[in-house]
Amino acid sequence: MNGSKRIKELPHLKRPREKALYYGIGSLSDAEVLALLIGKGTTKDNALSLAKKLLNKHISLQNMYRIDDPKLLLMPGIGEVKALQILAAFELNKRLLFLEGSHDRPIYREDEIVRSFQRRIGRLQKETLYLLALTNRNYIISEKQLYLGTEKGFSLDPKEVVRELLIANADRYILIHNHPSGHVEPSANDLETTIELATISAQFGVTLYDHLIIGANAYFSLRKLGKL
Repeated sequence: MNGSKRIKELPHLKRPREKALYYGIGSLSDAEVLALLIGKGTTKDNALSLAKKLLNKHISLQNMYRIDDPKLLLMPGIGEVKALQILAAFELNKRLLFLEGSHDRPIYREDEIVRSFQRRIGRLQKETLYLLALTNRNYIISEKQLYLGTEKGFSLDPKEVVRELLIANADRYILIHNHPSGHVEPSANDLETTIELATISAQFGVTLYDHLIIGANAYFSLRKLGKL
């Protein structure tokens, strides 16, 4: 290795794996945690050096956390496999945050749901739609990502939404999607789709409880708008 030292050449407790085993995983820096995910380095850079370069490239771990496309993490030494490993770790964290904040508790307010999804999809550059199936007492039965579209949106099939609701045996449901622009006001298509879905699902005895539009720092509730 002509550039940075091999990890094995570092002092014992300067190596991310050994440091984590001795002091605990919480003792690691952001770069050291990333190095564990990256695993192996290259002939030029060890895993820790690659992790530091990746953090420098994206300025901060927070910026990396908002990335959903593995191609944005690609750089010399970080290919698709390693990029996906990093994004998989971020995704697990996002899902755990959602579980801790929402599951197994009634939804008396949308605040908890909004905070969770702002962290997860508020800064995504593609529109994505989630479906939360609820009981009649507002307990969450299931969560499913129905669509991942483009910067301009996605095509929604009401039949697929109804099918998922019937499989979940839901009494009511919440739709959640993001606007990559950051503007959370509903478009004409958002309003039309919401009314159409509410009408169709009602025929099967399932109520559309709310449709939330998520931005990084704001959100919009169509229920509060009086459309539901």
